[in-house]
Amino acid sequence: MLDANGNVTTDITKVLGYRLPTEAEWEYVARGGKHHSPYKYSGSNNVDEVAWYGGNSGIKTHEVGSKFPNALGIYDMSGNVWEWCSDGYGNYSSSAQTNPYNSTAGSYRMVRGGSWLSLATFVRVALRNFYSPTGTYRDLGFRIARTVPYEGKNRPPLAPYKPSPSYESVDMATSLTLRWDSYDPDDDTMTYDVYFGTDAKSMTKVSTNQSEKTLNRRDLLKGTTYYWKVIATDSKGATEEGPVWSFTTKENSKPTLPSNPNPASNATNQPTTITLSWECSDPDGDTLTYDVYFGTNSNPTTKISTSEGGRTLNRSNLSYGTTHYWKVVAKDSKGATTEGPVWRFTTLAVPEMVLVEKGSFTMGDTWGGGESDEYPIHQVTLTYDFYMGKYEVTFNEYDAFCEGTGKSKASDKGWGRGTRPVMNVSWWDAIAYCNWLSLENGLPVAYRIKGEVNEGELLDSRGNVTTDITEVVGYRLPTEAEWEYAARGGNKSKGYKYSGSDNVGDVAWYDSNSGYKTQEVGTKVPDELGIYDMSGNVWEWCSDWKGNYSSSAQTNPYNSTAGWLRAIRGGSWFNNATSVRVANRFGYSPTYTSNFLGFRIART
Repeated sequence: MLDANGNVTTDITKVLGYRLPTEAEWEYVARGGKHHSPYKYSGSNNVDEVAWYGGNSGIKTHEVGSKFPNALGIYDMSGNVWEWCSDGYGNYSSSAQTNPYNSTAGSYRMVRGGSWLSLATFVRVALRNFYSPTGTYRDLGFRIARTVPYEGKNRPPLAPYKPSPSYESVDMATSLTLRWDSYDPDDDTMTYDVYFGTDAKSMTKVSTNQSEKTLNRRDLLKGTTYYWKVIATDSKGATEEGPVWSFTTKENSKPTLPSNPNPASNATNQPTTITLSWECSDPDGDTLTYDVYFGTNSNPTTKISTSEGGRTLNRSNLSYGTTHYWKVVAKDSKGATTEGPVWRFTTLAVPEMVLVEKGSFTMGDTWGGGESDEYPIHQVTLTYDFYMGKYEVTFNEYDAFCEGTGKSKASDKGWGRGTRPVMNVSWWDAIAYCNWLSLENGLPVAYRIKGEVNEGELLDSRGNVTTDITEVVGYRLPTEAEWEYAARGGNKSKGYKYSGSDNVGDVAWYDSNSGYKTQEVGTKVPDELGIYDMSGNVWEWCSDWKGNYSSSAQTNPYNSTAGWLRAIRGGSWFNNATSVRVANRFGYSPTYTSNFLGFRIART
């Protein structure tokens, strides 16, 4: 070694030119200098953070400075390549040393730090090795050192280092904390100016003279690369500008696929006034809005709602018996969209009705052997045509009413719903259904419902109470006379004891063939008019109060006199053959419900 005058020296402090570090300098620096970090490797106890070594190098060198530095901001003192030191090889002394340098000539020079080829144990800061000074190896290099020549003068800070997020990090959150390390050789107090932006060449100063080595950034854009740098200034005015670092925020996640539609996809027998609803969320917690498309085409293109804030939408006045298609497109506040699948549902078909033409018949037991309330037989004339439900009202039809009005559904006793006749409905339930069906079809209602003034009374087209059945326009229950006339086959009657046959088994589900439960409507033979199940399956509510027959001829009879029983007709699955005759009569309180009692609709 040579001093400033070119004389040989063993005093390292006298050497002013660039040189190799001594072993002591190398290990002191590798340990973090006067910070003396207690790490096994230079800068960390996690070897992968700071060193390229045999476990991660791919068996080759890597660009310098691509791992974390140590506490002094110095890189690669563990791993990458072994580094030559000035010293000759020698054993340690047990005595304290000051500015040690082994100038003893020998065959070997010291190397330190380990390399890309080494095991982790060889890149520890304490590990020593040596080579012949003439040796060259693919895992052997060096770094330079220099004795500070201006003792007592202010030294500038080291450039800020060890950024977090680390350089070129990706998938970062849109709110995060920037962090860095810095160091001043003179232990001067330091402050920092921080520059930040999306353009590396024109960053904005976002913090001035801050003392902390952290800075929060919030509400960053998704999928965007940000650049930042830190300038350190010590208390004596010396500055050092750090490198430009970058990170990229995570791309904006799209909303989830709209799901869980209501009505469920492929649902049938839905009301014509309905509330569509669906579920959707955003992985990033962004606010969502929805465009809703709706129509009768299997690929709906009519947008019926734009940027809907909620997840429900009401639709009314839909066509009966029609399949409607709909889909939802979810949009988040950052502009990402997700188009949902096409769902569909079918509205309730208008219950099939059979025209019953006006005419006259003999009402009551015309065969003999009937019950006392079937007498006296008497002539009845109906001066108007009317419609009678082709089938008893089914669970499908009644459930649509319940779903459309929020009413509790009737129990099926576990026998099944679908096209079985609804049961466990009171007279009040039956007329509420009739009124709902009228409103769904744009007709005036036929009844005052329970709780209203004149509850249970029939109404004409203007909403006035009437006892004239020909003035009632909406859907209603049949009168007793209408019921028996239709059950006998109307003006096509062949005089059968049961509705459609003298053989009860052909036309009726009753106790001998029903298996003691209801059966699907329309599975027996119809009567002469094409109407099913007027004998058996379930008893059917009529509009009338039950009263005694008159022996005199009647025209358009309807018993509006308040009593305590509403008339029921037709018998049920529970009854014997006698009870399913077309002349048989019975009655219950209008609040009564049973699993053998339902209804069918009529309309003038």
